[in-house]
Formats: sequence, structure tokens, C-alpha cells
Amino acid sequence: PATGVTCFTTPTKPATDMTFGQALASAVQFVVDKFHVDEGTPIKSIEADADKGNRPNCIQAPPAYKARPLNGIWAAPPYLHNGSVPSLTALLGAPGERPSSFCLGNRAYDPKAVGLDVKAACPRGAFKLDVSVKGSSNKGHEFRDAPAGTKGVVGPALSAEERAAVIEFLKTQ
Repeated sequence: PATGVTCFTTPTKPATDMTFGQALASAVQFVVDKFHVDEGTPIKSIEADADKGNRPNCIQAPPAYKARPLNGIWAAPPYLHNGSVPSLTALLGAPGERPSSFCLGNRAYDPKAVGLDVKAACPRGAFKLDVSVKGSSNKGHEFRDAPAGTKGVVGPALSAEERAAVIEFLKTQ
């Protein structure tokens, strides 16, 4: 297996010391091994390997944040992990220009900004998100020209035309 790939034969440590993915892979391997024991087929047989598509029971992805797919992203506001950015236009713009508050629970959609309509009235029972509240910040995840590895910068500065082109592309996904 490649570097950083974790493979499983039988559990080597308690499930409480494993990640969910490791525990699941170990449980699957245990069930597969039990099946072969019950059927009287050697676990390391060619047939056992074929049952797995001739692939080892390995976790291929490194332990890291897995971003959600972008398919339909235009229809899934608000954005960022804490839902603090109401539209793609605001997300791709400068953090200082992002709305300081907007209503969650309002179904008003702004097709031009591609996201929640921040000018719409907040209906009774809806929640008004205030980005100044701890944990609700919409800063960071910005596009600006900065040295590689600058904290919070995820891409180069985009002109208004480039932002519009990215948004039009995302609408097709």
C-alpha cells in the first residue's frame, strides 16, 4: 500500500482507540473473515481476494477534512462551515464586504447573488445570524494576492469578471 494508507486484517487495538473509519474497516474485515471461516475457505485464498475486487481492505484517504461536492452548490446557501456567508457572490468577494447579518429561515433566494436574499424581511420564527457573535464569523476563506500558505487565504484575488465567470460555471453544476 501507498504511504499513509492504513490496511486492516483483524482489529489490532480497541475500537475506542480507533477513528470511526478504522473501526468500520475492522468490523467489515471481521465479518468477511468470519464468512470465510464459516464457509471453510482460506481467508488468504484467491477467491477471498476476488471478493474484495482484488483490493486490500485499506483506508485510502488521509485523515483530513473532506469538502462536500460542489454539485448544486448554487442551491445550498448559506456557505462556509458555520453558514455565515449568504451567497456565492459574498463568498468570492472581500470578507470586509460580506453582510454583517442576514436571516436564516427565509426562503427568499437571490439568483443574481446566488444565495439567500439578504434584503428580505426576517419572518417571525426565523433566526437572524449576526456575524459579530463568537463562532459566527464570516472572515477568512478569502481570495486575495498573498504569499502561499497565508492563513485564511484560499486563492488569488479575483476580478469582478472572474468572480462572475466562476459563479456562472457553478450554476451549471
